[in-house]
Amino acid sequence: MLHKVDLQENADIAIVNMIPVSILTAAVLPQMVKRNAGIIVNISSGAAYVKCPQVATYGASKAYVNHFSSILRLEYENSGITIQTLCPGYVSTNMSKVKVSLMALSAKAYAQSAIRTIGIIPETTGCIQHQLQSLAFALPESLMVYFAKLELEKTKLAINEREKAAKQQ
Repeated sequence: MLHKVDLQENADIAIVNMIPVSILTAAVLPQMVKRNAGIIVNISSGAAYVKCPQVATYGASKAYVNHFSSILRLEYENSGITIQTLCPGYVSTNMSKVKVSLMALSAKAYAQSAIRTIGIIPETTGCIQHQLQSLAFALPESLMVYFAKLELEKTKLAINEREKAAKQQ
């Protein structure tokens, strides 16, 4: 719940997920417009589509990335600039602490898949595994929230167990 989240942590999530994408995009656009060519790939998250309790700021900040990118696609549609948004599910990274699995690719595997989608689809999960998972976004909202809560708890438990194991070593 938001009132239980540390204010600095909440601010950090918003700042990290929204400010750089806005500033860096604005910084590279002038040279791309001048050349009539360029590619911008903004990283969002599948969390942008799900109202997931306990991670409100994260999901909302990722929805910002989607909305921001979709507006830029309209503004620059005849400029020769490709603006794509990647909305992955779980990717195994040091930050996510999610283990590699069939549905949670390594960062390298995800990047290799996602890069093949540039110029083909403006907003995508970036890989077939996450695209299949995104079919769940068509479920009624109450079911999506229920499953999001379950997944969040499962992920928290797995992270806690790995952290305990690491401390014991």
